[in-house]
Amino acid sequence: MKELLKDYTNVPVDVAAKLLNVSKPFIYRGLQKGTLPIGTAVQISNEKYTYHISPGLLIDYIEGSENKYQELKNMIEKALERDKYDKENN
Repeated sequence: MKELLKDYTNVPVDVAAKLLNVSKPFIYRGLQKGTLPIGTAVQISNEKYTYHISPGLLIDYIEGSENKYQELKNMIEKALERDKYDKENN
């Protein structure tokens, strides 16, 4: 994967869509809404956007780094819940 994307500084939307097995509109809307953590969308006029897809963020997303961050977040939340429970019951 890294080898495939190494020459890009801005991954084309069609390449990202193929790698993620989704449609180009999915990529566009995900970047516009900020829900797809692989790059940015900047509105340059009323109906026009420009897009930047980071090769590094795309690789991380594909390789599941998002899952690692979610697991860490879940672990922290559980630890905080245990701490709160201990304070309330001691």
